[in-house]
Amino acid sequence: MLHRPRALIVDKDSSETKELETFLTEKGFEVHWAKDGEQAFNLLDRPGPEAAGVLDGTGPEIVITELKAQRVDGMRLMQVALDRNPETCVILIADGGTVELATEAMRQGAYDFQLRPLNFPKLLAVVERALSHQRLVSRASALE
Repeated sequence: MLHRPRALIVDKDSSETKELETFLTEKGFEVHWAKDGEQAFNLLDRPGPEAAGVLDGTGPEIVITELKAQRVDGMRLMQVALDRNPETCVILIADGGTVELATEAMRQGAYDFQLRPLNFPKLLAVVERALSHQRLVSRASALE
């Protein structure tokens, strides 16, 4: 059986978030949602059985988080995700006022950022490119 890529969406409860969750699920992803950075932080930080039902202990390949997430911001969440697994691709959701911060996040390890309103096909292309990159890195590591 093929592994379904795991995505964690960290965004407020909104119609756009629900649409993104549905869109990615329909595209074959195992999608999980956290309403704020703190909840996502706890999911990423919690090994063992509690996380097993949510992110089976290995964590998501893709984290899509709003830059200004509640409680724990997207920059901090990105650092935690990358500390847990440096191959995690973090995509930040920015609005017009946070583009400069999103650019800084790219320098600190974010894979990409997207502006609101989200363009789902464009976001999917970024996610697929990120997963391809992860597969190449894994193969290169295996060959070494």
